Amino acid sequence: MLSEIIGVEKVLERLTLKRAIIDKSNLWVPMFNVSNMTPIFIAPVGARAEKEMTGSLISYPQIRQNYILRGSVFVEKAHHFWQMIWEKESLFIVMLTSPVNQAQIYFPANEKERLVFGPFAITCTRRDATRGYITRVLTVKKQDNKVLHTVTHIQYVSWGFYTPVPERFGQFLDHLKHHNALWNASISRYSPTCGMHAPVIQSNSGLGRTGCLVIINVISRMLEYKVKHKYNIEKMVLGLKNGLPNGIESIAEYKFIVNQVIWETEKLKPEYVLGRQHLHMVSGMVHYNYSSRNVEKLMCSKKWMPVGASLDYECFRKAVNVEPEYENFFSSENYLTLH
Repeated sequence: MLSEIIGVEKVLERLTLKRAIIDKSNLWVPMFNVSNMTPIFIAPVGARAEKEMTGSLISYPQIRQNYILRGSVFVEKAHHFWQMIWEKESLFIVMLTSPVNQAQIYFPANEKERLVFGPFAITCTRRDATRGYITRVLTVKKQDNKVLHTVTHIQYVSWGFYTPVPERFGQFLDHLKHHNALWNASISRYSPTCGMHAPVIQSNSGLGRTGCLVIINVISRMLEYKVKHKYNIEKMVLGLKNGLPNGIESIAEYKFIVNQVIWETEKLKPEYVLGRQHLHMVSGMVHYNYSSRNVEKLMCSKKWMPVGASLDYECFRKAVNVEPEYENFFSSENYLTLH
């Protein structure tokens, strides 16, 4: 039974241990006993058809956050998708794939381009492309309605057949955080059953990618908010799949979650420089045997340094009174060994 923990180092240790036994897990196997799914329904405009399911609502009370997850959006049903955006007043759509073909282009790709889906006209007013992702500002206008709804569409285009490397995907996560893309606009009025203002996460390559992003975002934010939690990835994945059977679809996606969360956790480790105010940490080493071998061992050892600290080498040199002939150990190469 895992206990609740808090703090980057403890969480990092637990996640690292999990990575070591990940191949023995079967959490990517689809679940069929679904009991916790909250579907998003709309009543199609101008039609007598029954209600249309347009997405799945997933909620995380620990961070007071809702997400709407959606698979492929095809042109013939795109008006239903945009009706959901209109009714829920979602401010962000995060797309985790490139359109596979023309039948999956549900938004205008280029600036000043306009597409019409049923009663909804979608116009791209701005497009910013960088390596790996594209950010578009789209306006949504409903027929016979003067109100314009603006939504930011952020498309990650670097997730191909293989899962992204943590550093590259981490840059994308930083971009999402910069825009507050995965935060509810109405956070003060959080309700686990209300999809109002919830960000929409969409993928044309199965729902597994949407589940990956949700788990990564939730754990990263709990760490950032210093939430005391068990950080049990298995339980979190099972909770997701109980609401979304194909939320994690392969062992590669499960490994990706663990590796990415470890990457994001390591970024949160404290970093500060040991300077003059920390000289007492090494002042007791002045009687140290200053052979080149021992000086090198002392410099490369992290045991006497606080976690996440780097070193002011000038202060270190003065503190241990290193002779000039050993100053070559204070090179940039050795500097890197202490990080």
